[in-house]
Amino acid sequence: FERHNETDEVFVLLEGACTLYIGHGGAAPDPIEQLVMEKQKLYNVKRGVWHNLTAVPGTSLLIVENTDTTDANSDYFPVTPEMLP
Repeated sequence: FERHNETDEVFVLLEGACTLYIGHGGAAPDPIEQLVMEKQKLYNVKRGVWHNLTAVPGTSLLIVENTDTTDANSDYFPVTPEMLP
């Protein structure tokens, strides 16, 4: 999981199938919500919100984030399969 502390990130499913996971915790992404993405729908993940994606092969996504989004202003958290809904 990752979160960007200074900027939002936007996802749009263009083709294929993708699931967006949102973590609602502070220091850790717990609890985790699972959203099956709909094609052509905009998903705006606000700054500071834990998130990650899983997609099937051949999936095409539009991902928009600021050019200054880096490891220096983002956090990362390892997630085990047991944590996922």
